[in-house]
Amino acid sequence: MRPQSTQYGLPLFLEDTTGVLVKTTFTDLYDRLQLALTAVPGSGPNNLRLALTLCAGRKAKAVPDCVIDLPQRFDRATLSYGAGPAIPIDSYLRTVKGLSSRSPNRRFTASDSESYTWSMTQSNPRDPSTIVWACTNSQGAFVAEYTVNDTQVTGSTCAAVLTIEEAFNSMVLELLTTLTIVRYIAQNAL
Repeated sequence: MRPQSTQYGLPLFLEDTTGVLVKTTFTDLYDRLQLALTAVPGSGPNNLRLALTLCAGRKAKAVPDCVIDLPQRFDRATLSYGAGPAIPIDSYLRTVKGLSSRSPNRRFTASDSESYTWSMTQSNPRDPSTIVWACTNSQGAFVAEYTVNDTQVTGSTCAAVLTIEEAFNSMVLELLTTLTIVRYIAQNAL
């Protein structure tokens, strides 16, 4: 039986330093964790390859923890965790039943075999620049939320924060990977 980790009742508050999809750093407000998201050379001239790396202190590792390959044809997009095999994004992140295939909302099955859904909303209908991505599990429980106000992201004072409930801290890489992909889908109207 696995020992239970200590719970402090404090979620991860990861500040997105730029709010930019292809190059940013997510830093926990309490310095517990940092993740770097960077664009790296792809396999073709029009391919976008994103690398997610958990950082030890302030230094990123040489090998990314996750690589997302986004060719011009999205139906050929893949992701891989560590040295694992490439997984087609279409089979990993599925459209939510009952919604249009053009909806950016997506469902995925995580490493814990549970189903999770990312949904996009506008937190303030009068201000279309404020976007909220919420992740819930199959029971409807809140897992994570990413809030960005595109008009206020400046790099030094960022208005973009990813909050992950403490019970789901071990899934930070999967949550950030899937969030990155659903944001890419929404940004490119795929």
